[in-house]
Amino acid sequence: MRALLTCRPALPQLYAVAPLAWAFRADGWQVLVATRDDFAPEVNRMGLPTLATNENGLAALVGDWRPDLVIAQAPTPMPCRVPLIEYRWDPAATPAGTEADLVIDACPPLLRAEDNCPVLPVRHIALGLATSLETRLLDQPLVYVGGELPVGALEKLGAEFVYDREQRYRIPPDTDVVVHDGDSLLAVNALALGVPQCVLPRTTTAARLTERLSACGVAVSLQRDVADAERVAERVSTLLTFRDCRRRAVELAREIAARPAPTEVVRMVARRFSVRVPGPARDSGDEA
Repeated sequence: MRALLTCRPALPQLYAVAPLAWAFRADGWQVLVATRDDFAPEVNRMGLPTLATNENGLAALVGDWRPDLVIAQAPTPMPCRVPLIEYRWDPAATPAGTEADLVIDACPPLLRAEDNCPVLPVRHIALGLATSLETRLLDQPLVYVGGELPVGALEKLGAEFVYDREQRYRIPPDTDVVVHDGDSLLAVNALALGVPQCVLPRTTTAARLTERLSACGVAVSLQRDVADAERVAERVSTLLTFRDCRRRAVELAREIAARPAPTEVVRMVARRFSVRVPGPARDSGDEA
């Protein structure tokens, strides 16, 4: 059986959809990821085969490759009758009416925008994490900083720091605080890891997400126009000293972990659309 997934040319989109793509492959499906040509190497590094296309070329690809399912982050009606699944994960996105036959949603429930659309929940899997920190001093807290932010005064806090200025989402698993600019994937990854957040939102959309994070009790925020290094250090110190945000973040991480795994969701989807997978895929296009 064949599953065609679309991926916009951005790391957050790839890291969000890759666990579902892997789950389809693990269940014996042939998987192909449609993305822009210059982004294909990033997808290939995740062990997924690609075919360069754009939104206008997706219908032609569906007609040529004849998948049994299409999974898209921004679905458009297909000219041929192929089950269309919308994949949602971004808590900052505003859901609109969908043409999809099914919506799979990895967004944590408390961060989801109000929407009457029924969804099939799936667990968010945090990818891109750093596997180890060789110089880690276990008696010091660890702070991850994603992006270019005014954090010069953090060195005074007696903590260790990981500066991810290129924003490759490499959060060490034992991080104590995540500092970021309202990036959706960093926010959801921190939630999945049970880590409190200090957010300096850089856009109006990021500010709305930050409000929801703060309302959930897992984040403190600081407006960019007053976010000098001293104020950022003060907010981070608060998160390291007072553990209420940490406890709440761990609670939400447990809720995320209790959602169905991608492998379970793939089987639910196969049953729903009466798709039977005979066995592991053997064609050369599905080799890792």
